[in-house]
Amino acid sequence: MLRSLAAALLCAAVAAPACAHPAPAANPWRAMVEQDLTYAQATLDKEYIYAVYPGGNDWRALMDKAVGEARADEDKVVNAAGYQAVMRRFAGRFEDPHLRVSFKFQPSSYDWPRFLVRHRGGRYVVVDSETPAVSVGAEVTACDGVPIEDAIEQTAPIEGFIPNLESTEDSMARLLFLDAQSPLRHRPKSCSIGGKDVELVWSPVAADRLAVIEAPYASLRDHKVSISDFGTGGAWVRLGVFAPDQDAAAAYHRVIAVMPTLRDKRVVVFDVRGNGGGPYDWFIAVLRGLYGPEYAAHYAQARTEIVPVFTHDPSYGDDHKADPLGTPHDTELEATYAKGVKVITTAAGVKVYQLQRTPRPSGGPAPANLVHAKVYVLTDTGCASACIAFVDELLRIPGTVQIGTDTFVDRRSGSPMPFALPSGAGSISSPTMVRDGRERGEDVPRRPSIRYDSDMADTAALKRWVEQISVR
Repeated sequence: MLRSLAAALLCAAVAAPACAHPAPAANPWRAMVEQDLTYAQATLDKEYIYAVYPGGNDWRALMDKAVGEARADEDKVVNAAGYQAVMRRFAGRFEDPHLRVSFKFQPSSYDWPRFLVRHRGGRYVVVDSETPAVSVGAEVTACDGVPIEDAIEQTAPIEGFIPNLESTEDSMARLLFLDAQSPLRHRPKSCSIGGKDVELVWSPVAADRLAVIEAPYASLRDHKVSISDFGTGGAWVRLGVFAPDQDAAAAYHRVIAVMPTLRDKRVVVFDVRGNGGGPYDWFIAVLRGLYGPEYAAHYAQARTEIVPVFTHDPSYGDDHKADPLGTPHDTELEATYAKGVKVITTAAGVKVYQLQRTPRPSGGPAPANLVHAKVYVLTDTGCASACIAFVDELLRIPGTVQIGTDTFVDRRSGSPMPFALPSGAGSISSPTMVRDGRERGEDVPRRPSIRYDSDMADTAALKRWVEQISVR
């Protein structure tokens, strides 16, 4: 950059022939895209479980399409926003929430139409407004002549989201009305809001100010683990995380110890809103505590029916490392995979590693159910990864009812590993394991039997609603 600046100053002072047609300045952001795409392609081809198992023509076609699309838009990349947009869409094309690009820098400002929209029960509702023409509570039904649902689905893949999911609708209700100067999408010019056509006047807003404005409407993302009284004779069990830190782990041990005392409650609510997942061990210990080990083992076996396959040998040299969290042992899972690892060579000559599964005995009478309470699991679209696996297990137990909204989704892949991008701008995560035989399919959410159509982050209102449905 200093050399270019010196040349420019020289040309301004000297009428030299070489200065008549200066060479175009290099575009570092495009160079970053080229460099990082090349690296991402090579890394995923080697590390991503679906690239090697099953691999084949379907994988090659998907990768070639994703790379070709990104390459075709390289000329649009002239700044950080363009770089992030192309890389984000590239990762999103694989429709795998565990495969994503993380960036070390975020926009310092956005453009917005001076109102906020959120997804509420299938409607797109204005929740905050600094624009006189737009009222809080008004519904957005169309933008630029396109029904809002269609506009959301068209834009979702550009932002790296999977279309036709409630979790995507939640995210895109916000993003459709924020512009970080992405060169891949056009922001709406006018929308039908509250039955009126409104021209959108886009204005800059600093990211820190926007965060303050959005805070009252943010999804629940705490890591709390606790038990509290609920209504008349009920218990509210908040499980905000399955990958606890030291404090949350200590809270988990207290919760697990108290679980047997909840069996005769009128109602028990497992609140897993915003739980992004973690090891299975903690939630299995919770289920054992409530239902007893025998009853939980009889029904909650979705995870033991899986045959995991890895791109790398999952054997560990030291199985007795110190665990300051005192993580419970999932004894059923450990027994299921105690036989070790089998090396398999794919048709392409690549080695993968399959955990050898010992099928559990089937049949036989179920143990007596020690739980007399109604049991609900309260989910939102932030319930992801192992949180969905918790719902998988819990819904196998007779009488459990899922309430709230859809969960998030995941593919059968998992165990993502981060790989730093050569530009230094961030990293790409590559899932290195697949759960062959999992009952729930690819990118399939768990859907509630009883749906809540208001703000899932409003705990007080939610508790009033749950109290109403629990006494029916």
